[in-house]
Order: sequence, then structure tokens, then C-alpha cells
Amino acid sequence: MNESFVLDAVIEAVPQWYQGSQAPWMDELCLKAERRTICAHIAPSPQLGALLCFIKDNLAGWHTFLGNPVSPTRTAALRKAITLEWLRLTDESVDWPLLLAYMEYLKDRTHENCAVSCNLLIVPEEVKKNTVESGLDTLGTSGKVESSTQGGVDITSLHAHKTMDLLANSDRVYFKVDPSLRFLGYEEISWDQVREAQDYTYSVDFLHFFSHAVAEGNYLAHLTKQREIVILGKKGLLATERHNRWHVYNSSALRSSMVDIFADRNVAYNLFELISDLSYKRHGALLVYDPYHTVVKEVINRESVFAPEGTPDEVHLMLAPVAEQISLGHSSRGGVKKRIFMEWANLDGAVIFDADRILAFGAMIRTHPDAGGVVGARTTAALSAYLDGGTTVKISADGDAYILFSEAENGGPRTRESATLQSL
Repeated sequence: MNESFVLDAVIEAVPQWYQGSQAPWMDELCLKAERRTICAHIAPSPQLGALLCFIKDNLAGWHTFLGNPVSPTRTAALRKAITLEWLRLTDESVDWPLLLAYMEYLKDRTHENCAVSCNLLIVPEEVKKNTVESGLDTLGTSGKVESSTQGGVDITSLHAHKTMDLLANSDRVYFKVDPSLRFLGYEEISWDQVREAQDYTYSVDFLHFFSHAVAEGNYLAHLTKQREIVILGKKGLLATERHNRWHVYNSSALRSSMVDIFADRNVAYNLFELISDLSYKRHGALLVYDPYHTVVKEVINRESVFAPEGTPDEVHLMLAPVAEQISLGHSSRGGVKKRIFMEWANLDGAVIFDADRILAFGAMIRTHPDAGGVVGARTTAALSAYLDGGTTVKISADGDAYILFSEAENGGPRTRESATLQSL
């Protein structure tokens, strides 16, 4: 029976959705006798609503396609189909199937036994401008912008990839291409173009340089040296592929979901960026939001807890003034000191914080009596922190991230049954 595989794969592909029993917005996916309730913290945007309609229309076909037994390759193809539709809804002028196929081709290439990396800046707006200025017909028979004559060589058809593989893999050099992946330019980002972001984003720190090159209507496609694909728009992540699993992102919806979970706008917005950055560092982390200081009381190694709650060791005493300055509830991004926070999160144990300061780092949380029977020390600690009253973000070493929260915050005791997972 592969109905459950289809429904679970669909929900996992869209981080704005989670499976639960109650939520501000709910819908249902049905495939034969199998049913799944989709939950979200806000109603879907028109684009996300269109994607949901696309998914419902294709469930039966995907069920047939997957066959039995279900293979990871076919499940990946299902999630890729969802991603292609999401990208098409974002901008129909870009040849997204060609882009994804090319990036997947590059994933398998190596140079001296090392994976290659690549940066492509797709600039549909520049193509439209050039077409209009040249006096050429701007519309094809489909009503879309015809860009095939605007760029130069089709970079996907070059036979010189052994050379190409090394030309755009640094953090500031990229190929500029048109929507059909035809060469427009080869450029770098200078230091005078780079500045600290003033507004909240949902990007990733290692692509900070490129965020300055992505104007409205442009897109960045990046292949990491870990063979992960990231597609970025002006407002942040659009889609990612990791471990052959595609995810699509509606940044504003996901950010609003986090505001609902953490009940603090600034904490949610600041964590929104931190989680993604930690995920791509490929180092496990456990973050615990503890506004009522109920979790920090359950820390076993009290030397990891800052005063007055704990008895800090010499390292924590030395860093206590810094901990007081790291405020995830700060309205200014500079008050978060994101990169210091990330360094602390890399240590074994949890980072525990409230909206005003860091309460502990490197903390070992006492196992809750009801948290037994789960696999993994970090997962056990995450569930324990949740049962103690915290909201937990668990990031695994392979990059998977989720938030463990309660659907119904009614002041009553938390149970394992009330725990809800929001994947990111």
C-alpha cells in the first residue's frame, strides 16, 4: 500500500504545512481509504492555494506512478513535480525544468574527487528590457517572453564543463544567464556592494554576498559542495533540494507560522534566519525557547547555566556579559549577534534562551519521565524540553530541522500526544 507514502511525501515537501488535529487553517488530502489532515497557522496565499489544487489533481496519478514497492527515486520525482509547479507559479518565464535538470547534472560531477559548486543568476527582467529596447517582438505564441535570442551560448550544451566546473564556485563569482540558461555575463560581487541586511530575510548566511545581486524578479540557483541545490529569490528561499528531497518555501507564510508558534514576533523572525543557517552548517543543534524558565531548572550540568539561575564555570562567567547582549526578542537584527549564537549552538548540549538573553549553552537537559522510548539523545532532550514547557528547535547533523510545539496552549500539562512537529 503506497497511499501513505504519497500523502506523507506531499505534506513534507511544503514546510508551511504539518499534520495535526487542530489549527487555524485545515484541509484534507484523500487517496483511496487513506486520509491526511493538513494544518497550517494561516490560510494559504493564492499561490500556495493553487499549489494545493495542483497536488489534489495529481494524487491519483502519483499513486500509480510510485508503484509498489515504493522507491526513493520515484518519491523524489513526486516532490520534484511539486517543486516545478511551485516555481512555475512563481515565474512562468523561466525554464525551470531545464534549470533543475542542469543543477542535478552538476551534482554528479567532480573535480579531483571533490564535488563541484555553481552559482547561476537568472535575470528575466534584463531580458525583457533588452528585447523591448532592441525593437524585437516581445511575445511568443504562448504570450511569454521569448528569451532564446537574448542570451548567448546555452551553458547546458557546452562540452567544456571540465573548465566550466571551476569558474563559478566561489562565494562571490557567478554566471549571469537568461531564463533559458543562455550566457549573459560572468561577474563578481565587490566588497562595496556588500552590506549587512537591515530587514529580516529567509535566506542563508553563506549566500549573503549573492543576496545583493538578486534584484526583484531575478533568481539565484546555487549548488553547494555538499551537493545541495538552493534556489533563492529577492524575498528569500524559494526551493531547496537535500538528500534528493525537494522542499518549497513561502517565506512570508512560514515566518507567520513561527510567530504563531513562539508568540513573539521578534523571536520568531530572528529564529527564522538562524535555523536555516544552522541547518546548512551540517552540525546538529538543539535550541530551546524558555520564556517561563521552566526548562532551565531541569538542566543537569548547572555550570552551563548563567547566573542567577545557575552556577557558571569560568568559561560561562567570562562570556556572561556577551550572553546578556544576545537578545532574540530584539527588534534590531544587530541585537541578536547571530554568528555568536551559531557558534554556541555548535557545542554539545542545548542553547536555552528567553526573549531577552541566553540562559544557558552546552546544557544537558534532564530526561523527562514521559520522554522515554525515542531514538537519539538530541531527540530525547528535545521532547523533554517540550514536556517541561519549552518550544524546541531540533536540527540534525544532516540538516533536517523541525520545531516541537503544542497545538493547544491552554495552560494545562503537556503530554506526548499534544506534541506537534513543524518541519522546516
